[in-house]
Amino acid sequence: MDALVKVTDMEVPKVMIAQDAERLAEMTRQDMAQRGMDVKNLSFPLDLFNAKAERRVRLGLILSELVGGNNLQATQEQVKAQIEDFAQSYEDPKEVLKYYYSDRRRLFEVEALVLEENVVNYVLGKAKVTTKAITFDELMGSNTQA
Repeated sequence: MDALVKVTDMEVPKVMIAQDAERLAEMTRQDMAQRGMDVKNLSFPLDLFNAKAERRVRLGLILSELVGGNNLQATQEQVKAQIEDFAQSYEDPKEVLKYYYSDRRRLFEVEALVLEENVVNYVLGKAKVTTKAITFDELMGSNTQA
């Protein structure tokens, strides 16, 4: 996903960034409240969230274009197979199936997971990979100059 953001040059609507920054601030406020903090009169400068919001919006627009332009939507069969795969690791798979199919939000989460996998597989299939020999220290980010 980082590579997609890096190689895609596009203008991101500022209003979308502002809306997402507000959403991120509200999610942070809710998280803090769930942890027992008093956030009634707490406000965050939206500047704290702008970089993350811009990346999220940019990536969302890129993914939307990829999905729509290449028919990468999650199919019912893929969603069903993913849920069945999840269910197999539990003692009572039928209960897991019931859990997912009883709530549209849970199904949406699985659809999003399958959609992401479809996009990743598509992008990897189109990616040009080059091999570069590096030392172990370079790989690990070590700077061993004396």
